[in-house]
Amino acid sequence: MPTNADLGVTEVASAHWGAIDGSNDYKDFDTAVIFGLPFRDRIWGTNVFFAFKGVQDDDWHDNPCWKEHANVRELLQRRHLATSIIQAMGRVRLRKVIDTQGRCAPTEVFIVVPSGARGSEILEYIRQELPNISVRDWDLELDGPKIRVDRSVLPAERLVTFMSNRSPGRTSMSLIDREFGLKPHQRKDLQKTLRDDNHPTTLKLRELGVTYGSEGKGRGAKSFLVKAA
Repeated sequence: MPTNADLGVTEVASAHWGAIDGSNDYKDFDTAVIFGLPFRDRIWGTNVFFAFKGVQDDDWHDNPCWKEHANVRELLQRRHLATSIIQAMGRVRLRKVIDTQGRCAPTEVFIVVPSGARGSEILEYIRQELPNISVRDWDLELDGPKIRVDRSVLPAERLVTFMSNRSPGRTSMSLIDREFGLKPHQRKDLQKTLRDDNHPTTLKLRELGVTYGSEGKGRGAKSFLVKAA
């Protein structure tokens, strides 16, 4: 997890779905980042509908309609996601009223919603419950911009180009594996290079503010590069 210094903030905390409902631990935070959504499986939606409307015949499983809704399972999924998101948004200072108009102090919430109709409907449900929020697009690239690399160049040389285009923060060796398509012996050789403080590649990375690190031991060890802001 990034440190306070990495993020440029005075305090940072994290929690997971299922452990935040009703919590006041984050009531003074001015920003929330919601990463990942608590999707339920198809059986959950079926069980909820059956609990209220009774068991349906076999045809319903292939055509789960109800009233004007062509797919009530999907409806339940979207409503559940919207409710969970609103609950998470309410953990930070958005929940604290500061004047007689019931407003809160300025609060930012960053979230990635599904694409297409599902995401649009979830966002509409959130707007209905929080009508005064301002919604703007979040220009986010999880893995940074796509970089074309020459596969004929040695991994250590390609790594310098790759990291020069990365945003500040931690980049795992697992991500580098995927980007470069490294074979086990190539990764081993690259890590050996990164541990050599006097290797030309390591020196070039250091000029970019990039350092190599690792956590843990044995099979559970994790290696990574950290790029300074």
